[in-house]
Amino acid sequence: MIKRLIAASLLPLLVACENNTASSPLVGNWITESCERLEDANGQPLDYWMRGLYEFSSEGKIRRGMRSYEDANCQSQVLYEAPGSLGVAMTFEDLGEAFLQEGLDGRRLRVSLGSPPLALEVEGYYFIDDKRVCFSEAFRFHATGAGISGPSADAIDFGNCLRRGS
Repeated sequence: MIKRLIAASLLPLLVACENNTASSPLVGNWITESCERLEDANGQPLDYWMRGLYEFSSEGKIRRGMRSYEDANCQSQVLYEAPGSLGVAMTFEDLGEAFLQEGLDGRRLRVSLGSPPLALEVEGYYFIDDKRVCFSEAFRFHATGAGISGPSADAIDFGNCLRRGS
């Protein structure tokens, strides 16, 4: 009987934690606003540009892909698209609403890079305005890669944004 009461009392807490990420406004497909030129292994520029593709799943996983173009505006025909997981495993947890130092209503976010026990974990913030999401300086979501910068990088970087994509 006591075990059932304890389990019943913990269930709402577990469901609330899970639902925060599952129902996060981040869930879905995003594409980088920036269009970045690709380089070869020697750092020489190539005649191809790319945008990064990011999928934030309701299970808390971040999958990174890319879309390559033949012009510097990333407007011409798509030459190559690689959705899915590129690079190191990334996960996220939406930690709920927060009032940002910029005077905006945003949300707290925890991102983990790598797999336990060697995972790096950083908390920061994000702000969604219409179909655009911008992240605090703690996170990097670029066309050529993603990563975390470290703690105490709370300011929103309006140059580090993604837009809703397909």
